[in-house]
Amino acid sequence: MCAAVTCVAAVALVAAHAAAPESAAIARLHAAFTPENRTYARVREAIALIAPLWAIAAAYALVASGWSARLRDVARRAARGRWARVLVYTALAGAIVGLAQLPLAAFGDWWWERRYGLSVQTFPAWLGEQLTGAAIAWLALGASGVLALALRVVERAGRRAWWWLACGALPLIAAAVLLGPWVVEPAFNRFRPLGDAALARRIVALAERSGIPARKVLVADRSRQTRTVNAYVSGLGPSQRIVLWDTTLERLDPDAIVFVTGHEIGHARLGHLPKGVVVAWLGACALLAAALPIVRIAIARRGGRWGVTSAADEAALPLYAAVLGALLLVTQPAACAWSRSIEHEADAYALQLTGLDAAAVRTFVAFAAEDRSDPDPPAWLRALLWTHPALVERVRFAEAWRGRAERR
Repeated sequence: MCAAVTCVAAVALVAAHAAAPESAAIARLHAAFTPENRTYARVREAIALIAPLWAIAAAYALVASGWSARLRDVARRAARGRWARVLVYTALAGAIVGLAQLPLAAFGDWWWERRYGLSVQTFPAWLGEQLTGAAIAWLALGASGVLALALRVVERAGRRAWWWLACGALPLIAAAVLLGPWVVEPAFNRFRPLGDAALARRIVALAERSGIPARKVLVADRSRQTRTVNAYVSGLGPSQRIVLWDTTLERLDPDAIVFVTGHEIGHARLGHLPKGVVVAWLGACALLAAALPIVRIAIARRGGRWGVTSAADEAALPLYAAVLGALLLVTQPAACAWSRSIEHEADAYALQLTGLDAAAVRTFVAFAAEDRSDPDPPAWLRALLWTHPALVERVRFAEAWRGRAERR
């Protein structure tokens, strides 16, 4: 029955509740968004808007300056064979682009978070995680041979290359989601079973009702990195699991934790991760179909000046990154809208599964206070950046759900 909850019913509930006066919970949300928190949130939002543009500019500058061609020449002198050349080239180019992005990342992800008391990491610890992430990306794309094979496809398949690349993208996306909990997540955190026996029994009961194996509910030691609260579901098939941050266990009451777990169970039960793989693949098809002609045209017009010989040249890789990054920005509102829709479905599932509407309201108010987030951002900002419904919307929905339960 839980899986039958639809977005249409959810919208109707919110619309019916919209005419009512704002509740005490909504007032607390607005009160929690102090001038200090507003400053924090606005700077974070500005960074989120600037960072992808900065990354696109850094990748394009590497090509347009001729440095990409120079790095390609170094790679060709140092290694033989396309795979080895790509391996060397991506290490050099990735280091340069990473250094160009480091100041903004250090300011936004480390210093600004430390200043407002949300991060507990030292700079060396934060930098170590950035290097770990870069190494994983390099191994996944360069050392695995994915990029070398992609360039060979571009070289041999001509105008149909986007289709062959898109066909190869599906198993890659699925493998990334499948292996993430086993390979990537342990590189940053340690995981343990839920220790609170009473809370574990409640979560086991929820999981059993939803057909989700309770052994897959784990706790991550995120308190080593942050004071914020969160939870997530990751993996695919045998690797799928629900993860609660230990900060969430410390700062939320048991009912709120059960609701949060119910939300993540909703993602698993409603198949949002497999659906996400399909949506990501369809997006990859569209992006590749658009990106390849743009790259070919750009190289035909300016390749001689840049030192890039063809679309299959290793030196063209940053150009692909810049073009794909720009196209991702264009499609980001659609991706965010889809993400908000499935997050709303998970809220509805958790409310129906647990019946803890009051705990849901407390949870959303706690999110605003603990994470210093804007509970009611402007509509244009929601469209561009928000992957979850605004906290004001989530509180109104939970309160509307309570009203329906009372009428029953």
